[in-house]
Amino acid sequence: PEFYLNLANKYNLDFICVHGRTQEQIYGGSANWDIVSQLSSLPRNTNFIGNGDLFEPHDIIQKIKNSNLDGIMLARGVVGNPWLVSQIRELIHQEKISSVPDFFEVKFTLLEHLELLSENKGPITASMEINKFIKPYFKPFHSEKLTEKLNKIIVEKNLESKIKLISSL
Repeated sequence: PEFYLNLANKYNLDFICVHGRTQEQIYGGSANWDIVSQLSSLPRNTNFIGNGDLFEPHDIIQKIKNSNLDGIMLARGVVGNPWLVSQIRELIHQEKISSVPDFFEVKFTLLEHLELLSENKGPITASMEINKFIKPYFKPFHSEKLTEKLNKIIVEKNLESKIKLISSL
């Protein structure tokens, strides 16, 4: 891993982002934040970004405090949870989280997300691509009844019908 940091220093890269997981792990196992922290503490002339398994605001703040990071890169952690960014910011500046979305806000955000997807990719692609986000959006509200409704939304192919089903939640 030091090899890449040395390259970043040698070529005066503005940033280097280190993901604490090996290629063999893919999405399995846990990101190794000990390695991220060790690398971030080495002498460098480039900004160091940490990435990997960043899902919960309090855990993220702890990882930032335990490492010599210039920033973090969020990926899967914001899938279905776009509020994660503002929650991290709140913890940094106010030491508490006040922006926890309620069911209505989650539903509204999902509908807005679907609308933006439709505008950018067309209704057919949007109707398929939104499916991977539906259950993650509603994860905090998990129940069997809700899961049944979400499954009906996911199998619905017609965009307008999908919008109606989401709106009726």
